Amino acid sequence: MLQHNFVAESSDHYETPIEAYEHIGAILGEVTKLLGKNTTSLNIYDPFFCNGKVIENFKSLGWSNITNVNRDFYQDVVNHTVPNHDVLVTNPPYSSDHIERILSYCKDSKECNYFALLLPNYSYRSNFFQHYFEGNFSEGLSQKPFFLAPINRYIYCRPKACETSKFISKETREYINQNDDGSLNHSPFLSSWLIFCHNHTDTIFNKLKEEEKKHKNFIVARTHKGCKWKIKKLRSNGKKKKKRKSKKRINNYGRNNNNNKRDR
Repeated sequence: MLQHNFVAESSDHYETPIEAYEHIGAILGEVTKLLGKNTTSLNIYDPFFCNGKVIENFKSLGWSNITNVNRDFYQDVVNHTVPNHDVLVTNPPYSSDHIERILSYCKDSKECNYFALLLPNYSYRSNFFQHYFEGNFSEGLSQKPFFLAPINRYIYCRPKACETSKFISKETREYINQNDDGSLNHSPFLSSWLIFCHNHTDTIFNKLKEEEKKHKNFIVARTHKGCKWKIKKLRSNGKKKKKRKSKKRINNYGRNNNNNKRDR
């Protein structure tokens, strides 16, 4: 059983699928260029540790300088010992107030100019997020984060080493299945990325719109409602539903009943 060096809920332990990292690959590439770095020097930081699979996933995609360690992120914030990094990329725990805390950190920290947060879609409808999204993300900047959503929902993997509760066995929904190594694939919530790239956010967003056309497995939008609308449009293949025309009753003479009355 994997032991974590911080207080953690068993239900929070899910590894992000590699597809999710593939979808933000172009964003990381643009940030690398802007900072004058390369795939071996760009420091990607994930503050929330599950079982370290994030490092393996990023390395398989060509990024080798990854920081994801088994330690208490919140204590690091208090002690001012958060590891140096160029971009923060994480799928935070969904329980308690973790989402609010990581959002606040990314917005308030002077060291966090570039971030990508993979959050459950329901969090974007919260009052906290509405207030959060309306404010400025950096002094003197009016640019706001944008959203990147997969066409098909992300399926997360729950490592067997992190299995400490029986709540999964009670689930019967179709998106749960067990792998050969005992781990579980699970996707209880739809999720999408919240992206911010300091004063380059708008530029990178426009470039991502071109990537969207090429890959066709994710979409980007200025708002989360925009993501929902674009996905709905894609799934309907852009076809508009035809309105049914009301049919008038026709009598044996081929005329409208109302116009075929005879004076008696």
